[in-house]
Order: sequence, then C-alpha cells, then structure tokens
Amino acid sequence: MRDGKGPGVRARRQERVAKMVWGTLFLVMGVLFTLHDMGRINLGEPRNELAAENAVDGDEKTRWDEFKAFRGQFECVCGRTRYQRPFGLNKPVCAHDNCETQFAFKPLAAAGGAAAAPAPAAKA
Repeated sequence: MRDGKGPGVRARRQERVAKMVWGTLFLVMGVLFTLHDMGRINLGEPRNELAAENAVDGDEKTRWDEFKAFRGQFECVCGRTRYQRPFGLNKPVCAHDNCETQFAFKPLAAAGGAAAAPAPAAKA
C-alpha cells in the first residue's frame, strides 16, 4: 500500500480518519445516553424499584390523602403548623405565643389496614 507520496501524506490521512472515527463515536454515545436519560431506550440496566415512576399510583385521591397524612405529622397539639427555632434550642417550638411546645412527629394513623405506630406510654 505504497502510493509513493511519502510518509507525511499517510500520517495526515490517518490522523483525519482517527478524528472522524472518535468524533462519530462520541456523537453516537451522546445520543444513546441522552435517549437513555429520557427513557426512550433501555441500555440493559437493572430496574430501580425506588424510581420516581413507582412512587405514586396515579390516583389523585390517593396522592392527596398521602399528602394530608404527611402534612398532619407537622401539626402542633394546638393545631397550628408554624414553628420557630429560637437561638440555643435544638428542636423547633410552636410559633403560637400561648403554646410554644417542642416539635415532635405524630405517630402515623392507621390507613388501608396498616397498623399505626404505638403511642408512647404515659409516665405517672
């Protein structure tokens, strides 16, 4: 494969072909990864069971009920939901002037047949 034009022409051609091959490879891989991120193709990865599409069943009533249950955990004993964190305290306290109880999560209410978390026993 001698064309008689010297080693310089061959080296330049080899360099151009290598740049074209690497450029094409990067372009194709970029398109593949973009399509994979968009969810259009599957590159053979194992399914993530905690993916966002599995988080909600699609029923608006169920989503709203779950949100209300989550929001209810942040209610104070006085029924308000605003807290403040004065300097020097580790836990926030209720922002209502007459209440000022420390924040604590409420136990989850029984929903869908699931047992609620047991309430702590009262100390005498």
